[in-house]
Formats: sequence, structure tokens, C-alpha cells
Amino acid sequence: MSRNLVIDPNLLYRIYSSKDIDTYYQFNFLSVFNSIEIDIFYDILNSVSLKQLRNLNNYLYKQWMLTKGQLGSAETQERKKDILSMTYTNKIIESKEDLNIKLKKFINDDQVMSLYVMNKLLVFLYPQ
Repeated sequence: MSRNLVIDPNLLYRIYSSKDIDTYYQFNFLSVFNSIEIDIFYDILNSVSLKQLRNLNNYLYKQWMLTKGQLGSAETQERKKDILSMTYTNKIIESKEDLNIKLKKFINDDQVMSLYVMNKLLVFLYPQ
């Protein structure tokens, strides 16, 4: 599954440091994968400021709106209908917990949606 990510998540450790973590929030919004170490994402999200999390939240909202607009060629009509019914609001988050709850509800244990969010996190957190 890690081959489905835009970059190796371990590269995030080049930019972000565990020294920047004040308190560690136990995120749990991603589906479990055998070949992807999802704790990397949680570590990095714990090392960024609330302002950066809010920017990330806004970025995810905008990216989801763009993605939904481009779903005309989804593989199956049923899957397309499921995806189009998913919403990610632009409501401002006030904490790591708010972001976790919002993403957990959005992903809803769907591995494809977890991969989508991980890739968006990688692009946002590791700009090239």
C-alpha cells in the first residue's frame, strides 16, 4: 500500500521534530495498514501548531471540493455515489481533538479515503 503514497512518509521527519511536541494527542482517524506506518502522520500532526492544523483543515476542505468536482469518471456508479455523499466541512477546528473527530467521521474506516487523506497530508506537510 505504501506505493500508493506520493512520497515516503518517513521524509516528514526531515522537517518536523519530536522536540516540537508539547502534549501528544492520540489521533486515530486513519485506517490500519500493514505496509504503512500511520503513526508517522500522528507524530507530525502532534508537532505542528494549532494555526498549522487550521491551515491543514482549510487545505483539506479545498482539496475535497476540487476532488468531488472531478469525480465524473469514477470506476463504478455505486462507489461514485458513496464518495459524492461524503462531506468535509470548512468549520474551523479549535483543537487536535476537533481535527481527529472531523477526519475520523470523514474517513469512516475506508482505506481508500485514508490513502486520500494521507496523500493530502504529505503534499501539505512536505511541499516540494
